[in-house]
Amino acid sequence: MKKCYDGQDLRKAIFIFYRETEKLIVEYYFKDKKIIFSNTKEDRYNAPIYIEGGGKIASTMVSRYYFSEGELIRWLGKDNKIVDVEMYQSKEKEIQKDLKTYGLE
Repeated sequence: MKKCYDGQDLRKAIFIFYRETEKLIVEYYFKDKKIIFSNTKEDRYNAPIYIEGGGKIASTMVSRYYFSEGELIRWLGKDNKIVDVEMYQSKEKEIQKDLKTYGLE
């Protein structure tokens, strides 16, 4: 985890997770101690990275999450398209849970 501060205020936190067949980068941005934006980028590999010929990016998926006062107000998913608003509440809870788990609340 990498954290970026402006004085004492956390502005950005970056997590990079590696798995056999994927790399996930999650970024959180903050203002006035509240989340305002999150970006995830998931690279999926053609085969596990430890196999000869593996580790080549087969697909990439990016999701962007926009917040106002801690509430998810816009979610751009696959192909930069707006995700159905009915899915926002569960995604918001998931992100808030992750923030708590990582001590970023």
